[in-house]
Amino acid sequence: MGPTYARKNGRHYTYYICQKDSKRTVSRCPLKRIPAGDIEQAVIEQLSAVFRTPTLVAKTYFAARDIEQAEREGLFKQKAQLEMELSQAREQALELMKSGNDQSGKTEMLTTVNRQAVELSKQLTM
Repeated sequence: MGPTYARKNGRHYTYYICQKDSKRTVSRCPLKRIPAGDIEQAVIEQLSAVFRTPTLVAKTYFAARDIEQAEREGLFKQKAQLEMELSQAREQALELMKSGNDQSGKTEMLTTVNRQAVELSKQLTM
């Protein structure tokens, strides 16, 4: 379900509708729309129950921390890989630019290597 709204007679109505239903020509969802206040109140009640249970809060915190650590490690590995590929691209460009290198298609290869290096640099700055 996704949020949406309507205006009628100067009033603003917020509600949730079935996302799949909004893309269909014929409605198949048994719940056409639900007032936002009803869903939001149910979510708040459930979250209140969760936050009143210290062990559940602690488990949630530690699980989130573990997920963050795993994500961070993955990003560090990805960064190292990108840096290695960028270094290789730079070495390849330097090799192509050496004065004694008369390799055929040198200009095209240098252009390709330069594009690759630019793309790798962009990925590293994201």
